[in-house]
Amino acid sequence: MKDELLNLAQRTTINRNDLDQISEICKDYVLDSGQVMFVQIDKQGNVVSCNQAFRRPFNIPVNHPRLNIFDYLISQKGDLIGGFDHHFGQPTLFSTPLSKQKFMFYVYEVRSGFLLFGQLLDASDEVQYSQLADITTSMGNLVQEVKRVNNELKLSNERNLELALKDELTGLANRRFLFQRLNEEVSEAVRYDHPLSLVIIDLDFFKTINDQHGHQVGDQVLHEIGLILNDLTRASDIAARHGGEEFAIVLPETGLQQAYLFSERTRQAIKQLSLSMKYQNIRITISAGVAQFDPAESIDQLVSRADHALYVAKENGRDQVCRSEVDT
Repeated sequence: MKDELLNLAQRTTINRNDLDQISEICKDYVLDSGQVMFVQIDKQGNVVSCNQAFRRPFNIPVNHPRLNIFDYLISQKGDLIGGFDHHFGQPTLFSTPLSKQKFMFYVYEVRSGFLLFGQLLDASDEVQYSQLADITTSMGNLVQEVKRVNNELKLSNERNLELALKDELTGLANRRFLFQRLNEEVSEAVRYDHPLSLVIIDLDFFKTINDQHGHQVGDQVLHEIGLILNDLTRASDIAARHGGEEFAIVLPETGLQQAYLFSERTRQAIKQLSLSMKYQNIRITISAGVAQFDPAESIDQLVSRADHALYVAKENGRDQVCRSEVDT
């Protein structure tokens, strides 16, 4: 069992599947061992779990409600009232308040509290330090490795969440995040009686670009549109890829006229974009529909009105911005 602990401790990386293995090895080792004491306590020193090796010298029953370790141990390096702050990863001598028994514990911090690995010492022979040190150092290394892996998993989960809410091609939010935030912003607009507008943009004749120049060029166009929208929007705005060659921008604290002017600036900026190909330059135009949120309507109705305004812009010849005809 000790060899298994040492082998795991010496690994440079521990993957997600190893975490269960580490937990089981530590658990099996300390429960099966007749010498190594294992105690898990919370931040206040209350015992969460312990093995027979710890219970035996203190005559602690298996069922130990409200047991606090500070009632059983004192440190020869100082009072334990302040906790284990000065004992992390260090071999520390402990004794019992009412007897001459000595113990050595290694203390490791975990998320929920502390883990203590220790051994009863013979008063005349403290050479056992080295034997216990090997074991507890291995366990301590595993505790630290698990903490490191947990931090990596946390960062990985945050990265995965970001990817799940972002459109990889354009760098903008995706449709899922768009409607999540739109719901939040609508709630804020209703609560504080603030204006809110929605813009839906569609690239004109995008299918022709794909057909004539290929999807790789089409992807480059979408990427460039994403960069422009990211530059033109405020930190409080939500620019997203609505789907295909369609984009949507949520504009908090923005009325219909201001949203229209923003859309016009966006249309002009995109119209000035020129992508140089082998034999020609590709120019892109957009059509846009703008609608201001009406507290009497649903989110679906707001999207429908902006979409209808976009349809009108397309019908009127494209390369233009149309506002919703509803007076909000």
